[in-house]
Amino acid sequence: MAVSRYQDQRSLPAARKSTRIIANFVAVITVAVAAAASSAPAVAACPVDFINVNASVEAGSGSNVYDFCTGLSQGGPNPTISYTQSPSTSAPGATSASTSTSFAQSGPGVTDTATSTASANLAAGILEVLAAGSATVTSPNGGAFGAGTTNTSFRDALTFTNSTGQAVDISLTWAVQTSFTVPAEDDEVGVGTTFCLGSGTTCSVGTSALTVNAGLPNQFQYAFFQNEGSSSGVHGSNPTSGYDSISVTDNSPSQVVFSATFSVPSGTSTASIGAVLSAACQANGAPAGSAAETCNSIGTLSLALPPGVTFTSASGALLSAAGLVAAVLPASRSVQVGGTPATAFATMINSSATDATSCQIATLTGVPVKFLYQTTNPSTNALTGSPNKPVSIAAGGSQSFVIAFTPTAAFAPTNVALGFECGNLAMAPSQTGLNTVLLSASTTPVPDIVALAASGDPGIVDIPGATGTGVFAVATVNVGASASITATANTGAASLPVTLSLCETNPASGACLAPPAASVSTTINANGTPTFGIFVTGSGTVAFAPATNRITVQFTDGSGVVRGATSVAVRTQ
Repeated sequence: MAVSRYQDQRSLPAARKSTRIIANFVAVITVAVAAAASSAPAVAACPVDFINVNASVEAGSGSNVYDFCTGLSQGGPNPTISYTQSPSTSAPGATSASTSTSFAQSGPGVTDTATSTASANLAAGILEVLAAGSATVTSPNGGAFGAGTTNTSFRDALTFTNSTGQAVDISLTWAVQTSFTVPAEDDEVGVGTTFCLGSGTTCSVGTSALTVNAGLPNQFQYAFFQNEGSSSGVHGSNPTSGYDSISVTDNSPSQVVFSATFSVPSGTSTASIGAVLSAACQANGAPAGSAAETCNSIGTLSLALPPGVTFTSASGALLSAAGLVAAVLPASRSVQVGGTPATAFATMINSSATDATSCQIATLTGVPVKFLYQTTNPSTNALTGSPNKPVSIAAGGSQSFVIAFTPTAAFAPTNVALGFECGNLAMAPSQTGLNTVLLSASTTPVPDIVALAASGDPGIVDIPGATGTGVFAVATVNVGASASITATANTGAASLPVTLSLCETNPASGACLAPPAASVSTTINANGTPTFGIFVTGSGTVAFAPATNRITVQFTDGSGVVRGATSVAVRTQ
């Protein structure tokens, strides 16, 4: 319904003042994605194969809609139009695109503006949307209105090859980070997403429509909206089947993370995947007042494949960009609530040929902690930069960080996944024990064993020949309470042809204090610094797969609670 921008704000219809954009985002939960605007062209007839971007703006009584499939649609009296598109024309087979549209209208005592952008990049696995609206009124009887609404989506078909001889799980994460201004009276903001991965054509949408089917049992849906600075809500639904396990971390409105494991059968199999991301902002200028709202949301896909599993995509582009890798040391911390925060060091490596921008770290697992990251000098570990400030990483370069967890309540040991992400690259794959932290918090003093491994080939224990024995050392310091501790070694989820033993060593000579065994128990006092030797004897060839083929050394207390851990990659040479 068109409303004159010169109309008195007090007589604006209620539909203009409150629920229109919010209704769009509630609709995200019942259908795959809301229309960009009521006048948006339908996408069902679009021949685009893999991606779509849609940007819509409305200011006063004018509107401007751009859709990658169907082009530009504009209306209203004399809108000042600005829009860009890349590539310049929509084409079947495109795997990346962006669009931006904006315009402003003004009259006596009234100014309305709106901006909307959307982008999709299959190679990086990233969708991004931004919507903004502003309204300024200097007339005592004027009314102004500006709104941006946008959505972007991707879909693809996958072919998995599993050479392990048995069904295995892959891990996936769809992480959405959001920032927006808190809406003032009569203003509204909202974000929404859907995600689906399913065997065969479960998540396929045919050859034309570029949305994810609604109502599928393996579809994740989420929307957050806030209205007039006070009314807000979260709507969503989790998959009921299709995955071996799911986990949702909901830190609304700033973050929602859908994590799952998906079974890939032995041999060759097919699957379909799709995601939609939406944002909307609406600003209403009251008489002699102004308002401005902005919503920005980024969705990032990551897949972690075990050894023996590979995939190709119909687009040939999905997650093909060499991106980020990351590591964290130590792998475990155990602290007291109200005491010193648990800290660790992290490194992000940009293995791509593109400079990475807006690189940051976030927690992906819901635990009661306050999280902080800050850049460091890799030579001295001295702090640089500012807390929680994104940075750029040059192509082929790296950046070191310190990360800190301040627990606000006690919780059992939990593998906390971390999102290492940059604005223009795929998120670093999450690998348990490599770039996660096994974290726990207690209300009473507990042991906290900080463990670091050392090997002849840094980070790798080499086994000489199929039946040789490789050796590495672990140095520890107990920065917590004194306790009896048992050290053991394992290969994690990987089944490797190795036998493991260990011993406590003389820190000066490295000699075992007793014959190596499957476990070693010792008392580690506060500030104690015992050292250990770990022996890895092969009974077959171990492939070099550093993300999954690893030896983990754990330190548990008398109750069996892990109080420290570290790991190295293992291979046969």
